[in-house]
Amino acid sequence: SLAAAAIYLMELTGTRGAIIATVIGLMLWGALCSWRLLASIFLVMAVAFAMLPPAKRGVILSIFKAETYTLAPENPTSMSLRYAGWRTAAVMIGEAPLSGIGHGHETIYEHYREYAGRTGDIEVKRHLHNVVLEFAAESGLPAAALLLAWFAVRWWMLGQGIRMLTGRARGRLAARLALELALFVVGLVSFSLRRPFGLLTWAFWAGALVEAEIWRRPSSGGGAAA
Repeated sequence: SLAAAAIYLMELTGTRGAIIATVIGLMLWGALCSWRLLASIFLVMAVAFAMLPPAKRGVILSIFKAETYTLAPENPTSMSLRYAGWRTAAVMIGEAPLSGIGHGHETIYEHYREYAGRTGDIEVKRHLHNVVLEFAAESGLPAAALLLAWFAVRWWMLGQGIRMLTGRARGRLAARLALELALFVVGLVSFSLRRPFGLLTWAFWAGALVEAEIWRRPSSGGGAAA
């Protein structure tokens, strides 16, 4: 329940990335639990969409419009500016693929203008709006690879735990995995680790790895108790 509530609270930010992450997270949770829950989520989302004010529905529908992703200097959108930033990130990574240009999002901001000039980026950004690109630009491709490996191992452990469990215990781990994936999706269009609190948040969710391992072991009795 807490994971589902956290996914919903993410949606309340009103950003396109959060909306997409919310849908993906809730759908994954339903698919891993039961078709009844999945159908209920479909129904609730459809009713909620119909009840939204026109402005809010417009934000959601803009996800499917090409102009949302087209960089037009006279009318830039948040996504088109992100695309420009990602092109700038590619220049940074290409210049220092192993070491990065320097740790910390402050370094990105300090040197952004000199790299943006090579790509025609029209806005100086404080970060790159992508967790993986930020790690690669700051600390090099090896650091980004380690980050992705950290995600993958945690998700694998959770998946193993889900496979071994049934009932409410399975639902709890499924909700945790769904939230992890939703947070990662948001991280593809934002950068939530730029403050120490962000790192602590991700470290907290790393506890899912330990919990999944405990549930996964037959000797623990966790699956039987569920």
